[in-house]
Amino acid sequence: MANWGSLQNRQQGAVRFLTNSHAKNRLVHAYIFEGPKGVGKLALAKGFAKMVLCESGIKECSSCRHCQMVEEGGHVNVIHVAPVGKSIKKEQIQELQQEFTKMAAENVAKIYIIEGADKMSLSASNSLLKFLEEPAANTYALLLTHNSEMLLPTIRSRSVLLKLKPLGKTQLLENFRKQGIGKFAPLVMALTQNLDEARLLTESENFNFLVDLVLKIETALVKTGFDPSIIIAQHSAALKEAGAARTFLKLYMIFYRDILAIKLQAGHIPGFSFHPEALELSVEQNDVASCGRKLKVLMDAERRLVGNANALLTFDWLFLEMKGGNGRGI
Repeated sequence: MANWGSLQNRQQGAVRFLTNSHAKNRLVHAYIFEGPKGVGKLALAKGFAKMVLCESGIKECSSCRHCQMVEEGGHVNVIHVAPVGKSIKKEQIQELQQEFTKMAAENVAKIYIIEGADKMSLSASNSLLKFLEEPAANTYALLLTHNSEMLLPTIRSRSVLLKLKPLGKTQLLENFRKQGIGKFAPLVMALTQNLDEARLLTESENFNFLVDLVLKIETALVKTGFDPSIIIAQHSAALKEAGAARTFLKLYMIFYRDILAIKLQAGHIPGFSFHPEALELSVEQNDVASCGRKLKVLMDAERRLVGNANALLTFDWLFLEMKGGNGRGI
């Protein structure tokens, strides 16, 4: 059962901030919980809901009827929204708003948890923004995301951001390797801190394919000059699998974070450490500024996919931008 006690060791700062705010009656109407998969965002959201609904009136006890209903997912005043397919749609936010216009059950706090908030479509984000601009009393929004930069700036400005502390990289790496994840452990831990998810990823043929695809595309861009859009077109069927295109972009972002960290001598454990030749080549062909530009266009490409843009056209745009963003003219 998720409770503050089980989160204290991992997320002590976030738990202390929220409990102190509650004790001083200083809770705000919207929070963003940011962190990688497996870090405890949903557990923190449930803990928050228990805290404001608990019959103890001070903190979550995890044993009263309100706390138990939150844990079981059956509390009528806690609404959970998650992506349907690739995104959270406008209709889902509108349904949420309709629910919250009704009288609160038992006249207690209302909480809505938006999991994968970075996957909201633009129309969904705009609908949520209207909701945040005129918050109802005793209503709290909890937006869960791996990257708060993917949210609209106007949503971020109306929320308090709590960055959840990941497990120490050395400990996480050891945990993954004990589970037999092997050479991909540094790469997978940049995507998730959940051991079960990590294992499923590395056992997936599509994951291995996407890793190889990143390396092929990068070789085309910095070495051979071959058109990367042709490579993408040749593998378009595999990229149509659920979440594949976004996973490809996330992997490519990890690759360029590796390059940037190496350039800055940041003492970083490279996700792509299993392929030092590719890292070395790209380190030689990019300066710090070009790494920053490429990371930005990769994030922009992910936003386009979240907005249901055509994947092949998005990749065409991406590669044109990346060719123009290299410090050595590639």
